Amino acid sequence: MTVEKLERWFNLLPRADRDLPFIVVEGKILTPREMLEEARGGTSLGLLAQRMWETRSTVYEEKLVKERVKKWLARYPSDKPLYYTIGIKRQLTPRQIMQEVEKQTPIGKQIKEVEASYLKYLEELKKRA
Repeated sequence: MTVEKLERWFNLLPRADRDLPFIVVEGKILTPREMLEEARGGTSLGLLAQRMWETRSTVYEEKLVKERVKKWLARYPSDKPLYYTIGIKRQLTPRQIMQEVEKQTPIGKQIKEVEASYLKYLEELKKRA
């Protein structure tokens, strides 16, 4: 597969996802933009990232999903409620959401599951690239 295919996939991604963590390569978390830059530069990290992207099965490391949620939440004021959760009937701030994720509460687990599913969706876009 070529860097051009990686670039086509990158261009299919929603803009908001291009700078959020996507893959772990040799212990380093990379965003799609960083992956593309490394691959364009022909670095060993870029070549490995590209190879992993081409062949990977959809298994997302805990630290990747947590880091992705953390970066996504950082886009919002930490003290203003983001959404209302069904069942417990309360609003959660980004700070509270991250605490739920860190403590692995049922809400935190659900947030991570949703994010992992979304990562699978983003990965599936490569079929259209």
